[in-house]
Amino acid sequence: MQRSKYLPGFPLPPGFVKRNRLHEILTESIENRVITVVAGPGYGKTTLVSTYVQKSKAKIVWLDLSPLDNQIEFFWKSLGRVAMREVPELGEIILNHSFPGSIQELSAFLIRIAEDEKIKMGPGRILLVLDNFEVLKNQQILDFLNYIQSTNQSYSNFEVQHIIISNEPITNISIHPLHLLHESTHKYRSIRAGDLAFTQEEVQQLFNLYGSTLKEEQLNQIMEETEGWPLVVHALAAVDKESRGGYESIYQNVYGLLQANFFANYPKSIQDILIKLSGFQTFNLEIISRLLPPQLAQEPAEVIQLIFQNPFIEYTLTKRRLRFIRPYQRFLLSKFLTLGTEEQKETLDILGEYLFENTDMYSVIELYIRSNNYEGITQCLKLLSPYNLGLPYTKIIIRYLRHLPREFREKDPWISFFTL
Repeated sequence: MQRSKYLPGFPLPPGFVKRNRLHEILTESIENRVITVVAGPGYGKTTLVSTYVQKSKAKIVWLDLSPLDNQIEFFWKSLGRVAMREVPELGEIILNHSFPGSIQELSAFLIRIAEDEKIKMGPGRILLVLDNFEVLKNQQILDFLNYIQSTNQSYSNFEVQHIIISNEPITNISIHPLHLLHESTHKYRSIRAGDLAFTQEEVQQLFNLYGSTLKEEQLNQIMEETEGWPLVVHALAAVDKESRGGYESIYQNVYGLLQANFFANYPKSIQDILIKLSGFQTFNLEIISRLLPPQLAQEPAEVIQLIFQNPFIEYTLTKRRLRFIRPYQRFLLSKFLTLGTEEQKETLDILGEYLFENTDMYSVIELYIRSNNYEGITQCLKLLSPYNLGLPYTKIIIRYLRHLPREFREKDPWISFFTL
């Protein structure tokens, strides 16, 4: 996708917010062999890396991948051509050598590099940037890139540092071995959507570029609705500050982007699972398995794989939890009523079992009220009472409870507790 396809008709601001904290992360990762920058579209991944490497003293080999790069010959020639720009001695070797498709061929290739007189002079550190990495599916090419990682320490005059930019989480085992999932100060660094998202201070700076200063309430609302997603925040900042209708159009376009690229392209069964999961703030494999229909319960691997590949769902290895990035969760919540009545009830029953540990209470309350689920919301009232959900949400709950049928209100003491 090109940026122009994200939110058509809304210009981006004419300046950039300085992301010093992100440049510091990249600088601190300078000794790492692998840096991954993984997030959905519109998080400024390529912009961040390009502005960083422009200031680097390392040699830059930047390969902007396309589906054609799954053809070995195309990939190899592309790599050779981009290497020629800054490391011509390496580019010549690549273009005059066939693709090393085995360990033996790779060894011969690396020996050829190590024995080259020009390279012996030392090109120093090379930054190999692989952009749009998610399009790369050819296992031989993935294995080659993994081999290069593994041999870095063996060739002191030919050290390659990988910066991998991807619109999807990287799950291929050869390029992303399991041990590298554990963030290490000397091997691996991952920059994700949470790092790339704008902070409140950066959102305010961006609006200042347009001569606007957000009030605290406005700032909090934007952070709640966008979770700092730079693409959307940029579009909001570009709209006339008096135009609430412009804001609504932007969110409609955001939902259109999510619908077309991260929902409608899934099978119906996966769509239903995502909608059901949207009631959870975080979730795990157990919750996924509880929500699977019988036809998928026996073979859940496909469902799990598709969920893991979604860039708007993040996985934390240490906690073994997945979480929705907020705009995507809100988008899915808007579709909850498209589920059948029985599916709604079953989903809400499961939500009730995991209240507070894995569930976003605001979202659950919204689902209970939307589906007019009397039993569900009253069953959790005694759990809600000690928690301060915030005045707006408290008002929503009380207003809903007061509109319940009288016979229902009279038989549940917790309704009286909230409404009196």
